[in-house]
Amino acid sequence: MIWPCESGTRSAAAAAYIWIAFGERAKLLYRRGRTRGMSITLYALDGCPYCETVHDALAANDIAYETIWVEALHSGRNEVKRVSGQRSVPVLVDDDHGVTMAESDNIVQYVERTLA
Repeated sequence: MIWPCESGTRSAAAAAYIWIAFGERAKLLYRRGRTRGMSITLYALDGCPYCETVHDALAANDIAYETIWVEALHSGRNEVKRVSGQRSVPVLVDDDHGVTMAESDNIVQYVERTLA
């Protein structure tokens, strides 16, 4: 099932997002951007200002990525812990470069220096 994200709920790039529901889990795919595949995954929490900063940096640099929305409770973030060793977000995983990193400032710096 695919449906558009409501406009105005995110940054100016919101129109480029679509929701794809997979049973109980929903994933958000960023459709605009480079066509090298979805090798970038961002683990984020809805309403998190640090996550929004990373979303904006990826959108500003026209980078295709997949967002996995995590639960608000830290105890429900087992997938984040599995990939990064900790439960806080945002976490960026770049399969092409073998990089997994946390902390929004570090991620934005990586996006601008490596992926842009």
